Amino acid sequence: MAVSVMLHIDTSDLDSTVTALRGTLTPDQMRTLLRRVLAPSRVGSHVRTTLKKELPVDYCAKPAWIGSTIQTATSSGGMEINCTIPVAGTRGKIGGQFAASATAGGSKIRSGYEGAKGKRKRRAYKIVANIVTEGASVLPSDGGAIHFAVFKGKKKGFYARIPGDGNRVRPAVGIGVPQMPTNRSRQNVSDEIVNYLKQRIEHEYRFMMGRIR
Repeated sequence: MAVSVMLHIDTSDLDSTVTALRGTLTPDQMRTLLRRVLAPSRVGSHVRTTLKKELPVDYCAKPAWIGSTIQTATSSGGMEINCTIPVAGTRGKIGGQFAASATAGGSKIRSGYEGAKGKRKRRAYKIVANIVTEGASVLPSDGGAIHFAVFKGKKKGFYARIPGDGNRVRPAVGIGVPQMPTNRSRQNVSDEIVNYLKQRIEHEYRFMMGRIR
């Protein structure tokens, strides 16, 4: 299932800059300036570039996958400056978006699950996935979601059995892009976008003053 989060960028560091501009511009000029600064096409493009650059620092996520989840940035408009970016997408698949390997060492799944050939039992494997850049993640092989691997055939891949859910089996997944900028990478992402907005404010102000003169 796709998950969507709203990434709210803290723009309070820009309050003093915006306040100072209000003393030199008319309300209509101020609204025009902020509308240009927060133009969705410009902000959205920069946000996409920022996340594609910053998130791979903390996560083993390809920039193309990250970029595909970023939607159009929004702002409140009017006389205030703020920025919200919708980020949507499913959790990354283990063995797909996140590289993984399996070795013997996991516990045996004690109760079978219904498959195409009736009830079967699988041995859980020690599955090591590259999700975060600081080290590999070992997926659980007993207790909660029990992970195992299928090594050949059409079903080749990594899976998890969910206890208490009718022994349902689903593909093994890691974190999704929507959670990344609100988790480890939050501060770097916020700092980068705020710095961009500040540069845009200064650029639009210089452009506007040049036309007035």
